[in-house]
Amino acid sequence: MLNPIYEQNNKIFSRVTIARVAYIYYLRDMVRLAGGYAHATQYGVGNNPNIPERRLWQQIQWFEKKNRFNLMQWFRIEERFRTKVVAGELTNGYNFNWRFRYNISFTIPLKGKLVAPKTPFIFLNDEVHINAGKNIAINYFDQNRLFVGLGYQFTAHLNAHLGYMYVFQQQSELSEYVHTDAIRLFVFHNLDFRNQE
Repeated sequence: MLNPIYEQNNKIFSRVTIARVAYIYYLRDMVRLAGGYAHATQYGVGNNPNIPERRLWQQIQWFEKKNRFNLMQWFRIEERFRTKVVAGELTNGYNFNWRFRYNISFTIPLKGKLVAPKTPFIFLNDEVHINAGKNIAINYFDQNRLFVGLGYQFTAHLNAHLGYMYVFQQQSELSEYVHTDAIRLFVFHNLDFRNQE
């Protein structure tokens, strides 16, 4: 989520934070269903307000462990409730739309053949976003995100990656597109309460 996007000296900038939680149901160890909630904030520049967004989301995620890399894919549905801004002020109303996301990623260990605890890795990722809903008239394509970075598997349930993300995003006008270069930091902590017996 990168709107509103603003320009300064012909460069595009955007700053967003997202906190996301979910309940994960394991159909099998390598196939998981998830449902959760996310709270995002788009930070305004100058006199522009910070815009909060609330999201409900559901996804199916599947993994494959190959020799010397892991493959992960997921398909996510989001229900987005973005606070309306009128004349530069936040209102009590919101805009609603659906968003569909498909993600594919590769994790390549930098030592050994498996991504295990205490393993550094290369992380490659591509994700496409598609909008839907009555408020979406012409910009069904939302964005594509490409990411390459380095990560570290701290424990079986905790990892992080830091790297470069390139975003290609359509604006509200059909012929307007934005290219964004960004540094992205992700931290994943999976609390596994399953019976380990």
